[in-house]
Amino acid sequence: MASLEFSVEHDYSAGPDDHTAEIQIRMFPTGGIPIAVTAVLDTGASISIFDKSLLPLLGITDVTAGSEFEVMAANNARAKAYAYDVEIEFLGRRMRVLIGFCPAWPDGTPNLLGMKSFFEQLHVAFKHRERLALVAFP
Repeated sequence: MASLEFSVEHDYSAGPDDHTAEIQIRMFPTGGIPIAVTAVLDTGASISIFDKSLLPLLGITDVTAGSEFEVMAANNARAKAYAYDVEIEFLGRRMRVLIGFCPAWPDGTPNLLGMKSFFEQLHVAFKHRERLALVAFP
């Protein structure tokens, strides 16, 4: 049996009753100043979905110019979303991630880092009792 070496340990605690793994990332707009945002490590999200209010900061003026797909919220509501290839920095490592933006969702929607294109690029284990995310970049 092979073992996996984790290179980064990140404390995501925000309080004893907090059951989300929130982390800070930076987003890099083309030719712009990096943007610091909070995102949730969401293993239940098939794709990353971010707040549409970030679009102008990324230099995106028309959300519908991205690749269209359907997104389903936790309450089973479906809506159109549009995906963009965005450069981010996660725990000191730059990576390109496919991020969707949903025009129908309200501003202030939590940013979710999901399975496709984000978790596919790394190994993550959670020690949730200790509020730790252990990360290895292959």
